[in-house]
Amino acid sequence: MVNEKIGTTIPAGTAVMTGTCAGVGAFMKPRTFLANGDVVEVEVSKIGIVKNKIVFT
Repeated sequence: MVNEKIGTTIPAGTAVMTGTCAGVGAFMKPRTFLANGDVVEVEVSKIGIVKNKIVFT
């Protein structure tokens, strides 16, 4: 991300979508997917942590 946007201002609140990263569950052996009750945690240094619980309805 740093090298992609040199000289470009990204407005506050902009959502940056990068697509599916390597190592996704569909291509693992055995296949691994998020399950009901799993918690996904994302940390951005100097900003904080976001945790989301997976809930199937």
